[in-house]
Amino acid sequence: MPDRLKKLEQLGLSRNKAKIYLSLLKSGSSTAENIAKSSGVHRRNVYDSLDDLMKMGLVGYIVKNKKRYFKASNPNYFLEILEEEKEKLKRKEVNVSSILSDLLQIKQIPKEENFVSIHKGIKGVKSLLNDILVTGKENLVLHAHKPPEPIKNYLINFHKRRINKKIPIKMIFSKNDNNRAFKLSKLPYTKVKYLSKDTVGQIAINIYGDKISIIMWSEPTGILIENSEIADSLRTYFKILWKAL
Repeated sequence: MPDRLKKLEQLGLSRNKAKIYLSLLKSGSSTAENIAKSSGVHRRNVYDSLDDLMKMGLVGYIVKNKKRYFKASNPNYFLEILEEEKEKLKRKEVNVSSILSDLLQIKQIPKEENFVSIHKGIKGVKSLLNDILVTGKENLVLHAHKPPEPIKNYLINFHKRRINKKIPIKMIFSKNDNNRAFKLSKLPYTKVKYLSKDTVGQIAINIYGDKISIIMWSEPTGILIENSEIADSLRTYFKILWKAL
C-alpha cells in the first residue's frame, strides 16, 4: 500500500486523495462514511477530497436509496490527464515564445554597467547554470567542485544539453576532486586540469561571454556579474593558470 500511495502522489494526488482512490478501487463503490473507515481519512476531509477527485474525473457516483455511492474511474484515465497536461504545457510554451522577444527588449542592461544579482537556493543556482547554456559561449570553470546531492541529476542533464549545443568547457579542479574531474574529462567538448594542492571551501567560478557566475555549493547561493571588463580580466587570469598547470 505505501508504494502504491507514493506512485499516486507522483501522479499528482495528495496523500488523502490517493488513499481514497485506492480504497474505492478495492471496494468498487462505497459511501463517504465507509470510505472514511476504509481509507483512514477523516470524514471531514473525505468530502473535500471526493469533490476534487470528481473534478479531476477520477471518481464518479450513483444514487441508491437516496445515498451517494462513489466509484473510482478506470486507472487508465491517468493517461488522459497526462495528455491534457502535455497540451497545457504546449500552449504555455507557445504563449511564452510569443512574448519572449518583448520581455528580452524590456531587460536591457548597458554593456559597461556592473550588474550584480544574487540567486538563492537550488533553483537559483540552476538558473545560473541554465544561463551558461543560453549564452552558448565557452565556459571556464575555476575551482570546480563535487556538487551536492540535490543537484547531481540536474548537472548530468546540464552536460548533456551543453554537449548537444557543442559548448566547450575547461575546468580546473581541486586535487581532492580528481575522481569527478577524471569522469568529466571523458565527455566531449570537455577539458580538465588539476591543482597540485587541495583547496578550502566550495565555491566555483564560471567565466562565459561577458559574465561571471560565482556558485557557493554549501548554501547553495549564486552571484551573477555581468561586465565585459571583469569577465575578460578573469578569463586572462584563467588562461595563464591553465597554461601553468
